[in-house]
Amino acid sequence: MAKIGDKKNQKDESILSCDKKSENTEKNGAIFDLKKELQDCASIFSIKIKKLYRKIRQQNRRIYYLEQENKRLRQLAFLDDLTQLANRRKFYLYLKQHWRGSLNRPTSLILGDVDFFKAYNDNYGHLAGDLCLQQIAEAIQDALKGQNEAQEYLAARYGGEEFAIVLPDTELKDAIAIAEKIRLNIVAKKIPHVGSEIRPWITLSAGVSTQKLGQEFSPETLILAADRALYQAKNNGRDRVCSDT
Repeated sequence: MAKIGDKKNQKDESILSCDKKSENTEKNGAIFDLKKELQDCASIFSIKIKKLYRKIRQQNRRIYYLEQENKRLRQLAFLDDLTQLANRRKFYLYLKQHWRGSLNRPTSLILGDVDFFKAYNDNYGHLAGDLCLQQIAEAIQDALKGQNEAQEYLAARYGGEEFAIVLPDTELKDAIAIAEKIRLNIVAKKIPHVGSEIRPWITLSAGVSTQKLGQEFSPETLILAADRALYQAKNNGRDRVCSDT
């Protein structure tokens, strides 16, 4: 009887062991399935993240190109196409912006006019006239190089053959020296001009004015003063620099 009981116990233990193994197998299978499901989810998530990053990079590139294009268009809006100097609109904007932030500090203005330029166009044609203005713009830029590098001077094409140079924080004597350097740079180019009444080459007359900015002055008063000086330079024989003192 004891042997029969032992066999029965062994059988029960075997059944329990099989049940446990089966249970463990089911648990392991469930864990494996869960792990695989998580791996699949992670893989899908990773693909979606990569797609999202790709879209973000593409969007950032578009934004960058749009910003660059807007910057280029803004520059073109304030640039004289022929001379690559600032245009008249930029000149007025710069002068007014500078005026508001430069109380009691000297600002100088040079107004230059090419002598007998109409006669130049009549003799050589408008294409030659355009090339002449480009060379004058180069002479102006060369004269401004190295001058008071702490300040940003503005050279602009003010009219057809007229040029304007705004010189922040520049006293009258220094502005006159810069204007004279511009005049000599233009003379040094020896651009032939058979229609000139004073020289066989292109020359420039210039007027200079300086004001300490304050409530009693305005950008217009600075321009008018430089224009008076330019008129004086022309009346005194041209190819010279005069100042409104």
